[in-house]
Amino acid sequence: MSQTPKSHIFYQPFTFALLLCIFAFLSHVALGILDHYLTHTFSILALGLLLFTLKKHSNTLFLITLTFIFIIALGYTPSGLLYGPASIGIIASVYETNFSETLGFFRAMPLSIYFFTFFYLLLFIVLLFINRHITPSKNNKSAYYLIYFILLAFALYQPISKEITNTDKEKEFSIADFFKASDFYLVSFLANTLKVNNTYLTQRDLLNDALTKTPEWHILSVEPKYQNYVLVIGESMRRDYTSLYGYPQKTTPFLEQVNGLIFDLYVAAGPNTQPSLQRTLYRSINNNEETVYTDNIISLAKLAHYKTYWLSNQGKVGEWDTMASRIGIQADESFFTKKGGYDSDNIADTALLAPLKQLLAKDKDQTKLIVLHLIGSHPTFCAHLNGEEPKFHLISREMSCYLDTLKQTDSLLSEVNQILKDQGQSYSIIYFSDHGLAHLGAGKNLSMLNNKEYKQSYAVPFVRFSSDDTKRTLVKNPQSAFNFIHGFAQWLGIKESHLSQEDFFNPKPQPIKVFNWRALVDYQSLKEDPAKQEP
Repeated sequence: MSQTPKSHIFYQPFTFALLLCIFAFLSHVALGILDHYLTHTFSILALGLLLFTLKKHSNTLFLITLTFIFIIALGYTPSGLLYGPASIGIIASVYETNFSETLGFFRAMPLSIYFFTFFYLLLFIVLLFINRHITPSKNNKSAYYLIYFILLAFALYQPISKEITNTDKEKEFSIADFFKASDFYLVSFLANTLKVNNTYLTQRDLLNDALTKTPEWHILSVEPKYQNYVLVIGESMRRDYTSLYGYPQKTTPFLEQVNGLIFDLYVAAGPNTQPSLQRTLYRSINNNEETVYTDNIISLAKLAHYKTYWLSNQGKVGEWDTMASRIGIQADESFFTKKGGYDSDNIADTALLAPLKQLLAKDKDQTKLIVLHLIGSHPTFCAHLNGEEPKFHLISREMSCYLDTLKQTDSLLSEVNQILKDQGQSYSIIYFSDHGLAHLGAGKNLSMLNNKEYKQSYAVPFVRFSSDDTKRTLVKNPQSAFNFIHGFAQWLGIKESHLSQEDFFNPKPQPIKVFNWRALVDYQSLKEDPAKQEP
């Protein structure tokens, strides 16, 4: 005799409860719980119990809660599986990443994330289907309210305990901080996301306010050595994939042979553009924990009476202007190749060469600072080859394209150097990359994206070459991008009261820290992600 739908094991309360617990577990994973699952066992069971109780009590409340959790978790899945809980770096990427960069992000994601997303979506659909065959019970309201009370106590126990034992009575109460302490992960995730979102928006407002305020710089003297200074800010170039630092394929032939100064190890301040350049191009205080938003490389150079120019191939649009473009618009003259936005066109960095020539040809009696901000090796890499096949070969097509983009940047630096030579004036050029990348995927799907866990996400090239250089100098001691603002002033011959007078280009041994989207951590504590080579 065949079973009726409601008598089938598939529609039994136990089966439904088990599937809800699996849904709760996968939701935790999607929201960034990638390890220490036992620590979050009670949170997972609490979410499963909440959903099951809601179903027995009210189908409407159950559907609203289930759908809300699903939408939040599904939307966060790519970031959660790659980077963990929400951080300032992730929030900044949401605000400052354009449509084409988002497409590139999804193209570079490993297949495992797509499989997880498919299974999570399938489980949600199955739960909705089974839900139609399970009827709520109105007979145990007192039991439901008891469960709700227990779950509420579980969610609030740690926040209340922390508030009671708080000894800092001057600290302003924050709802986000209060709920962030909850052992119920869904609550703490939402509170933490709200907190880091507010932190980002506060930083953005401070940056915007800084545009109308007077810098705090106090210049003591200015003695420029060269007529033209060119700072080239690269994008996503890992140190260990350049032949300059020993990679077997000739990705940077110009940098290999040009006379100048090379840091053997230069460490970016952060693993992606926004937090890295904030801590590189602005002055930091309180052991690099805070940023002085009025004090940056452009405001310093202008105060020292340099003629300043900003040439960018990274775009500038509307309300959510990036960290770098906010500095760029402060220059005496700025030029953005993508005035309609990042994704308006796929423009090569060589588009900056013509305006560079024009700027150098005028006002020749003025000392100039020209900043070139490149698109460089930004993921996805093959998009930068304008439909051409990569000339290098490395495991996957994306990685082959990555090596090609390194060669493109190297060729651009060679052209910049030649343009400056042709002017017949003294000049000095600094090139560094804003951050590196880390591998993800394998085989033909191998690519790279931002990742805070690995040394190679921070280890980048740094080269200075000038019109009067006659030899190559390798600086053995490591240098941190947190100190760049001090080296920038030294490079321009500026002495300023807030900045160190130590020789940036000949550093003493020092501990190197990086900002991993949450806090400053020791660079040496990070994991290794070595460069790949052909078998």
